[in-house]
Amino acid sequence: MYYAPGGGLVRSHYRIRAKDTQGLYSLYSEEVTERTEPMNKEALLIATQDKLEYKILNYPNPFNPATNLVYQLKESGLVQLKVYDILGKEVASLVNEIEPEGTHSVLFDASNLPSGVYIYTLRVNDFAASRKMTVIK
Repeated sequence: MYYAPGGGLVRSHYRIRAKDTQGLYSLYSEEVTERTEPMNKEALLIATQDKLEYKILNYPNPFNPATNLVYQLKESGLVQLKVYDILGKEVASLVNEIEPEGTHSVLFDASNLPSGVYIYTLRVNDFAASRKMTVIK
């Protein structure tokens, strides 16, 4: 990763390869370059903003093997935070309880999941939002 001081953006470089069930690896993919926010920058912004709305994000993204999901509640309510694979199958239920307003965080460990794109959904009261995250192993 390369960080541009003062610019606030990180340039991430990565390559991907697959591992089959027999332990054999494929060749590496071409290098991919993405511009991303530095870790924790958005999480700090969400914690310092006034609590007039719902928000959710995760960092780092892409990640291996764990990421933090940070969400902000403008009022208390029953919070459901779930993770789905790209086909819509639920792979984890991270939160299913009544929580007070404010900023909350939960760690999602994907060490038992394969690489790929996953969708996380936050539902609270009449609000629902979904975002995608990428596991890279």
